[in-house]
Amino acid sequence: MNPDRIERDILIAAPPERVWSTLTDFFWVADEGRGGTEPRTGERFVAVSKEWGDYPIHIERAEPHSYLSYRWSSAYPGQEPAEGNSTLVEFTLVPEGGGTRLSVLETGFSSLPEADRRQAHEDNSGGWLAQFDILRERVEGGAAVPLDRVEREVVIDAPAERVWAALTAPEFWLGEADPTGFAITEGARVVGEHPGHGTLPHHFVRVEPQRYLAYRWANRFPSSEPGQDNSTLVEFTLVPEGDGTRLRMVESGFATLSLPGKELLTAADDNGESWDTVLGELKTSVEE
Repeated sequence: MNPDRIERDILIAAPPERVWSTLTDFFWVADEGRGGTEPRTGERFVAVSKEWGDYPIHIERAEPHSYLSYRWSSAYPGQEPAEGNSTLVEFTLVPEGGGTRLSVLETGFSSLPEADRRQAHEDNSGGWLAQFDILRERVEGGAAVPLDRVEREVVIDAPAERVWAALTAPEFWLGEADPTGFAITEGARVVGEHPGHGTLPHHFVRVEPQRYLAYRWANRFPSSEPGQDNSTLVEFTLVPEGDGTRLRMVESGFATLSLPGKELLTAADDNGESWDTVLGELKTSVEE
């Protein structure tokens, strides 16, 4: 992971014109929105938020329905964006399967004062995840499509070796299962036992000690072996950051699960809430 940049994308079940209309209202920092005013290249305006403060926004480039970039000082409410206190945000809208793939790229965190870089990156990384979900809800207006992936990040105040040791410890995977013979290696099969949830087989597809771990599981189908239409892929990436470690988790494949319609729509969100708890507990245990 590059600590200078944040990248996110989301598929929205609406044409680019509708996504653009909501996106350019700047609802995440402007309480009153912009009243449908089209952004113009070179424009400057102030987004006013009772919760977060006032943010001067400088539009760098606006190409209706396809691209928007602006500069702001998100870590310093009220300050005009300039060299050394600002980041560049770029949105790209691309038609995809009757909907729109919306991507955001925010860069420039390494130019911020060293004392503020890490917190600014962490705040905005989580912020874009939340705001993209809100944006999709606003645009789709009930015409929901299932999320295909969940992403979470946490910074742990410990070296990668300690984080890896906790991540690959038997207690993280097994629950009440017997740890005899437990090992995490590529191609290994590890089965956890959890009261109320049955058994959960995990099939490890790639293991790079202290750097990367990926496995498949069918946690929406307790006691089932992971297959093509019942499983998701979970990937952990560990990146040293200062004296600590940034742990990133991505779980993908929800959109192809063989689940009833309503359950399919909530599967990713449900797992996302569980990951919030799991990663929070992992951080606490490692840092103790």
